[in-house]
Amino acid sequence: MRQPKTYGQMMNEALAINNQDEADKWFAEEVKAMQEANPEWDSEKCVSVVRSNLGYMAGYYNDNVAQHVHKFFNANHPIFGGSDYHKTMSPTKAFNKGKEINNETP
Repeated sequence: MRQPKTYGQMMNEALAINNQDEADKWFAEEVKAMQEANPEWDSEKCVSVVRSNLGYMAGYYNDNVAQHVHKFFNANHPIFGGSDYHKTMSPTKAFNKGKEINNETP
């Protein structure tokens, strides 16, 4: 089994990609690594987790990064949604969304 990457390493690699063929190959490798690390998960869950991780991490960057991960990996922020949340999400809205999600958990 290969050494796991940090989220920072994954994002640096994902952001260096500039064409769809390269993105598809990279994404397939990341899904494969996720399956190796979590053999009890099916491929659909691995795809979902890799995509969700990319979308979540993009939230720590700017709008250009959110657009990049959406364009090449169809990844959206798992809490804030589509790739345009940088234009609509204020700190207050983000805080309230967190409170809303917290109230939904058992």
